[in-house]
Amino acid sequence: PKPPRVVTPTEFTVPRELAIVPVNEATVQFTAGALGAAAGLALGGPILAALGAASFNYLSRKEEDRGAGSGSTSAKKVVDTASQTALLAYNFLAQFEKQN
Repeated sequence: PKPPRVVTPTEFTVPRELAIVPVNEATVQFTAGALGAAAGLALGGPILAALGAASFNYLSRKEEDRGAGSGSTSAKKVVDTASQTALLAYNFLAQFEKQN
């Protein structure tokens, strides 16, 4: 079996006590699929939702291309950033609701 990748903390890392849904590699990949499905459903119905979920999930799981220039933005980085932002927004709203 493939050893698990070590996820380094980023600016999106949330302390465990604040995170309702932890922001880690597995939840980012799942959220990428959910965002792709939501976008596909909004734009073209259930078939496009399935294609969007599959393609976003694939992009999120894809290894980062090390040959690209440091200034370039890969599709993986865009999908992962959108997924992390969605998780952070959900955690923020859930924490806000819990406090009020």
